[in-house]
Amino acid sequence: MATPLTESVKSDFNRIMGMIDAQIDACPDTLWNRKAGGWVFWQQLLHIGNAINFFIMHEGYVPPSCNQELDVCQLKKAPTSPMSKAELKAYLAAVQANAITFLDSLTSETLLARHEALSQYFKVDVSNQASILKLVWHGAYHFGCCDALLREEGLPGIF
Repeated sequence: MATPLTESVKSDFNRIMGMIDAQIDACPDTLWNRKAGGWVFWQQLLHIGNAINFFIMHEGYVPPSCNQELDVCQLKKAPTSPMSKAELKAYLAAVQANAITFLDSLTSETLLARHEALSQYFKVDVSNQASILKLVWHGAYHFGCCDALLREEGLPGIF
């Protein structure tokens, strides 16, 4: 059952996912597979999807496949083969749908409940509410990095 917080987060989340989609469309081929700002442009957008999967993971959750090594998704390693814009869009759409399902599953009570997977990973108590806040700010950070790269290419950026 939706809460005011989850409805607000869903609105902002869907907005930023739409802006990421626009970044994919706006990225020129000359920048798409070039390392800039520390990582390959598309790899940062892939990482947003990977991070979303991380923040919504729960027992039994199987994230969508992106056909890239986990180290590439986690920005620990440079990719050996590029991901097409269509592949990245399809992956991010699947991730977005899963995130919306997660947000829709939260109630006023479960927002404050312990997020078991993240609590185990970080070795501290993390609530579901904290997980969705992390989901938003981490994605916004990498979105901003990519927007800056578009501007450095002389493009207007998305935001």
